[in-house]
Amino acid sequence: MAALMILGTIGVIGLVIMFGIPVLVKLAVFIGDMNAARQGGGKTDLIPPAPPTVEISYSATNSAVQNIWGYSESGARVVLTRNSKSVGSVEAGDDGRFEVRDVKLDNGSNLFIAVAVDPAGNKSGESRPINLKYLAEPPKLAIDYPDDGAEVTDSNRVEVVGKTDSNARLIINDRWVAVNANGEFKWQLALVSGENRLKIVAVDEAGNRTEKEMVVNYRP
Repeated sequence: MAALMILGTIGVIGLVIMFGIPVLVKLAVFIGDMNAARQGGGKTDLIPPAPPTVEISYSATNSAVQNIWGYSESGARVVLTRNSKSVGSVEAGDDGRFEVRDVKLDNGSNLFIAVAVDPAGNKSGESRPINLKYLAEPPKLAIDYPDDGAEVTDSNRVEVVGKTDSNARLIINDRWVAVNANGEFKWQLALVSGENRLKIVAVDEAGNRTEKEMVVNYRP
């Protein structure tokens, strides 16, 4: 055993003299990589990337086509799904940013989830789900009272009563008006003698608008 150790030491010294230390270091690294590859089934990178992030800063839109972007591990391929269906895959750039362009939305809810696959084939967990609503139609708006062109003679105030979508914002003559859980609203309008104009606007989460204009005549 001692003789083998002596012979091994002499051999190493001989290699150092013949090739130099840098060459031996490279040889040792190469042998180590080969051993790691055999132990890992030919794949040296066994660590999956972190889950990607999908960056959408708004909850609703009235545009049917969107560019969806986010961040992942640099060089990883990001697969994006919408409502469990794949809508595209792209490679993350050097800064980790990815963008899937021209994604068509379903009317209503669109749940986006992304996963990343690195060059070694390791797959990340799913990103945090992001829901984006596509609202193609403007909100409903009905005025139950008063009628357009109505005449009021017994009071200098009239109650405007109507209904819109429950998640819509309502503006009457540039004033915000509360809407209940059923979309119903009531608002008192102070009348002046003669013609009183009303402009009623309902705006949904996506920015779609419905407007109505009407006149109430006050004859004291």
